[in-house]
Amino acid sequence: MTDQANRLIDWLLPQRCLLLGVAGTGMRGLAEILQQAGHIVYGSDVVYRTGNLPEGQTETELPVPDVRMLPWNGISTPDAIDVCICSPAVPETAPWYRWAQRQSIPVMSLHATVGALFANRSQLCVTGTHGKSTTSSLLAWILNESNRNAGVFIGAPMNTSVATKAAIRGGHYGGGDVAVIEACEFDRSFLNLKPHHVILNGIDGDHFDCFSNAQAEDAAYRDFLELLPSDGTVFLNAACSRSSSLVAQVGTASVQWTLNDRSATDWSGEVLDQNSERMTVRIRHNRRHFGDIRIPLFGQHNVENVLAAVSMASFQGLSAAQCKKALTGFPGLKRRLEFRGEYRQMRMLDDYAHHPTAVTTTLQAVRQQYPEHRIRVVFEPHQMIRLQQYKDQFVRALSIADEVIVFPVFPAREQVSEARCHRISQQLAATIREQETPAVFADGVNSVVLIVEHTGQPQDLFLTMGAGTVHRIHDEVHRRFQQHSAA
Repeated sequence: MTDQANRLIDWLLPQRCLLLGVAGTGMRGLAEILQQAGHIVYGSDVVYRTGNLPEGQTETELPVPDVRMLPWNGISTPDAIDVCICSPAVPETAPWYRWAQRQSIPVMSLHATVGALFANRSQLCVTGTHGKSTTSSLLAWILNESNRNAGVFIGAPMNTSVATKAAIRGGHYGGGDVAVIEACEFDRSFLNLKPHHVILNGIDGDHFDCFSNAQAEDAAYRDFLELLPSDGTVFLNAACSRSSSLVAQVGTASVQWTLNDRSATDWSGEVLDQNSERMTVRIRHNRRHFGDIRIPLFGQHNVENVLAAVSMASFQGLSAAQCKKALTGFPGLKRRLEFRGEYRQMRMLDDYAHHPTAVTTTLQAVRQQYPEHRIRVVFEPHQMIRLQQYKDQFVRALSIADEVIVFPVFPAREQVSEARCHRISQQLAATIREQETPAVFADGVNSVVLIVEHTGQPQDLFLTMGAGTVHRIHDEVHRRFQQHSAA
């Protein structure tokens, strides 16, 4: 259906687009691209059942400006629509999806639309299990701070409100000859793209509702790499054997990066110093000094993200001086070790980590950055199937913290009762306690906020982690802080 719909749409002419699932970060980025390209955008999402922002939603979930929001139940009749574009989270049973089918309106997926809009650009695609959004944003920031005016599609907005920066959004149409695209493997979505060059951050088993085993997952990545043209290049993490094996099978040109290896023949990096939430990364290329880059990020995983972005930027003709100048002002991403303020001398951070590897690397980075703090994690498991597959790994990862508060499982794309989501999270907390790490279950935002208010101490660091709704805790904490301040 997607391929047929794509052939029916002339994206050089203004189109009236209905975006289903528009509250998702990827869909909001697409809405921005469509608007900048001259198209008219309507939107609908299950969280906007009436077309308005419901109580409890945060500003990051606001609709994109100038998008006409429609009620989710489909009771209103919009103006004529040329194409309906669906988030991967939207089922075919959704009211507007069925309406589009009845009206014989072409239906396209998110990534098929991104691929079509940037069909005539050199697509610089960033894929892999971890670090896609951060690496994509780093690369887009370097290019556009260097006046390349690249198109941009990223699954997370940058952490800034400076509207003059071309690469701050999750989506930017641009006018240059390249487009930076976060290429997601979920549901093999990246096969809708036409990659010219690829950053492959690494492959670590995930999306078990799509890939039954590692072989199926590797096959999807191999199919994606085989889309590369003869002059295409893969930039990959040398530490990932699965990535190296696939690139060897495909036989495409490759460039590797690695950490703390001065003998590396391609790219390597190491942390020189780290303080005040910034780190200096020394980068070498072909065993020669490339530059010492000061960047407002921390953690070894972010060194890898920087290496990936810089290696591709250099390949695109940017100098070490341009990379260094751009990255010094990089604002970071929302929900990626995002500083959410202080409350009663307690530091509040938020992160999107929902895979045990990401949880481990994030907690290690926080532990190293804040050695004097008591680290209290609020973790929201994302998907029952992921938690079941990786329960032991999650227990080990979360035990790095000083204390764990477990939220109910967020059952994305799963038909699971609320009672079971609570029960499974209670079991996870009990298993963590068996490892002698204090852990409790909290049934919602209010429960966690009460824990923060009644047991929080100066020098505590509260870190929310998960891909669901756990970040809303910070909004409630800030709301209560403002109430107390006004009292």
